[in-house]
Amino acid sequence: MTGRTKISWLVAAVFFGSVVTSVCATDAKHKWLKFFFDGVPDDTTNRAAVTSNANPTPAEEVTAPSTRPVSTEPEFIVHPPFIKHECAECHEAGGGQSLRQKPPQLCFNCHKDFLVGKKSTHQPVVDGECMDCHDPHQATVKKLLLKKPTVICLDCHDDLAKKKVVHQPVGDGECLDCHNPHASDNKHLLAKKDTVICLDCHDDLTKNKKVVHQPVGDGECMDCHNPHSSDNKHLVSKKPTVICLDCHDDLAKKKVVHQPVGDGECLSCHVPHASNNKHLVAKVGATLCWDCHDNFLQGAKFTHDAADDCFACHDPHQSGEHALLKKKPADLCMDCHDQKDLAQVKGHANAGAKTCIDCHDPHVGKDKNLLKGASKK
Repeated sequence: MTGRTKISWLVAAVFFGSVVTSVCATDAKHKWLKFFFDGVPDDTTNRAAVTSNANPTPAEEVTAPSTRPVSTEPEFIVHPPFIKHECAECHEAGGGQSLRQKPPQLCFNCHKDFLVGKKSTHQPVVDGECMDCHDPHQATVKKLLLKKPTVICLDCHDDLAKKKVVHQPVGDGECLDCHNPHASDNKHLLAKKDTVICLDCHDDLTKNKKVVHQPVGDGECMDCHNPHSSDNKHLVSKKPTVICLDCHDDLAKKKVVHQPVGDGECLSCHVPHASNNKHLVAKVGATLCWDCHDNFLQGAKFTHDAADDCFACHDPHQSGEHALLKKKPADLCMDCHDQKDLAQVKGHANAGAKTCIDCHDPHVGKDKNLLKGASKK
């Protein structure tokens, strides 16, 4: 090939390249330039000019949407010795996988020994089973956990959330809201004392209350509640028919038992945590009784002075007497009425063996002496 022919071919190639680069898109231009010339830098721009103006100003430029694929690779949390290639900090020299020491002593070369002086320790930590929970190199879960907290605790504690009612933090895998995973000064690896930890989420049920249930005041919430799950509402550890009787074991042993007590409906009358009323009753005086019993005081012409205080005569739980009376009727009336005064009443002269309630209504009446109809004759 002659020199003139070579020059002709070179001119044709340059001409063809200029035509192609003038009509192709930016990405295509860049590819052709890299093909013909060495040292062309990588294209790091991704900008397109507005086409409505032949000479756009910078304000008229817009950023083109990225065409690069979004990475689906998970982000890794890497253990510092691993990313620094300081393998010998943990492994014996020679490239093997043998460890220089047994965990957890190996881990404590860098990490603080969190077992020292703690009353409660997690068994895997004490046994050096750190890698049952942590990856020593890298992980996609924070704290280098092998699995999400919603899963990893249940690998061992697999019976915590299988009942009907599950505590919200347990269901959401928020175990570390209550527990320290390594060691604690509190029983059950609790992060705080049980007198405090429940109040982090639950309102202080005793605030400004006059009467506080002793277990609540002492922070013994778990005497009644299961902190993880239960087959009973409110996470109580036993059925209401049983749980109150664990402490109040003498309430249903007599001949006559109040129906709510026998059925374990203690909360029909009592507040389990705190109240402004004595005996933790939900309401004051007879108003509590009217929730179930008809209010016979309404519209009554005459009422017994004691009728406003049901508990003056009746035991709210049980009794050996009819109608849950605290004593035999004759003895009960004598607590307020003097026998000498009663003997001066003519109508009592021939009473014989009759009791007071044979003639008198103990609550209300149309007669000022509360006499029953037949006794007025």
